[in-house]
Amino acid sequence: MQLTPENIATLEQWLEDPSFLGWAKQDDVWAVAQWDAHLTGHPELRELAEYARLHALGISFRQQPADRAQAEQSLARLLSKVERRKRKWTPHRSGALRVAAVIAVLLTLAGIGYVYFQTSEVVLATGYGEHLTEVLADGSIVTLNSNSRLTYQSANPRKVVLSGEAYFEVKRKPATGDNFQVITPDVEVTVLGTSFNVNTRNENTSVFLEEGKVDLKTHRPDAGLIIMEPGDLVTYSSRGTAPPEKRKHVPAPERVSWKNGTLIFNETPLAQALADIEAIYGVTFTYDPATVAGEAISGGVPVNDLAVVLQILREVNGLRIQGDGTHYTLLAPD
Repeated sequence: MQLTPENIATLEQWLEDPSFLGWAKQDDVWAVAQWDAHLTGHPELRELAEYARLHALGISFRQQPADRAQAEQSLARLLSKVERRKRKWTPHRSGALRVAAVIAVLLTLAGIGYVYFQTSEVVLATGYGEHLTEVLADGSIVTLNSNSRLTYQSANPRKVVLSGEAYFEVKRKPATGDNFQVITPDVEVTVLGTSFNVNTRNENTSVFLEEGKVDLKTHRPDAGLIIMEPGDLVTYSSRGTAPPEKRKHVPAPERVSWKNGTLIFNETPLAQALADIEAIYGVTFTYDPATVAGEAISGGVPVNDLAVVLQILREVNGLRIQGDGTHYTLLAPD
């Protein structure tokens, strides 16, 4: 990629940030979850972040033909600049990391192309209105809902980072007793073998256990370890001060029906339902809060047909809807 001066400043900032390095090296679960969530919300930064990750890891590269004269001139200027700046590097940074980051940036700026060797990260992602079911290397099955992203290291498919929503059917490993972990910005879910749903939308994480057993840990040191049983739903946000909320005996269809093509609401506040629909279809709704205040919705809506969803909102809730396919304005009934 071609780097701008703004890109370079961002790279320098990231490579000095311990949380970014924790994400790059995949050795800090909370940093991984937070950076994945940040990059999901700012997809324009994804390419630059992946580029910076490889520098942080010291990934090798091989040069491609370039304008040698231009490259040498640029390198001479930039090496002088780096020499003046090198005292800014923090003492704990390793020499290999400094060299890898500086050389890669210099070669790029100098017009020398490069090709990275294959990395070990695996990324599963879906667009709006899409579902994806994959069998992981350990035999576990994951189904991603719309607009979701799952990442893991190929050497360890039983430790995944999720942004969005996914349903997991974890295969037990009785011979080794290996746990399966799902990391989000809010919680760390640990299981041996079970079926459960994790949703990171609406600035919190909700975990629903359909069968088996789940151990759940949050950022809050006073919350302790939460042991979940089938039918339990735990919701928590690290952005607020409220403790984790736990509900029992939640009907499974309300939480996992999306896998079968239907989103089921049960006296769900209309504002919450609209936020779920926005996340699935990639649309936005504008409305006066008074228009939906006290309104709720029950029943099922399809996850792959926005036109039907809008018609249900018109007929069941009596709303007038105006829009262009990506943005809709909701108006009170005449």
